[in-house]
Amino acid sequence: MTTKPQKIEGGKTTPMTSKTGKKVTIVKAAIKIDGKVYEGYRHGNIMQSFWEDNPHTKVEFEDQGFVTSDGEFVDRVTAAKIAFEAGQLTEYVYSLDSYQVFPNNL
Repeated sequence: MTTKPQKIEGGKTTPMTSKTGKKVTIVKAAIKIDGKVYEGYRHGNIMQSFWEDNPHTKVEFEDQGFVTSDGEFVDRVTAAKIAFEAGQLTEYVYSLDSYQVFPNNL
């Protein structure tokens, strides 16, 4: 069963919870390439590592998102909702950037 983020209505949210009942959080930036998820603290670092390991591979990094504490890959918009609901952000944003959640991991 995949848990979906709750809607934000009237400034109130209900945090997502995992199958174990714990609050779901954002734990890593991620990019999905050909069905495989590559993780890191910055999308740029993930791209650089991918190119270093696959120098002759042409790839578009369009499927950028994040990995949740449940191990699920989610897009930037869904990640923003999860991070806000989990208290990882002080204000709601439409689309999440890794520096907003991991400011000390450059």
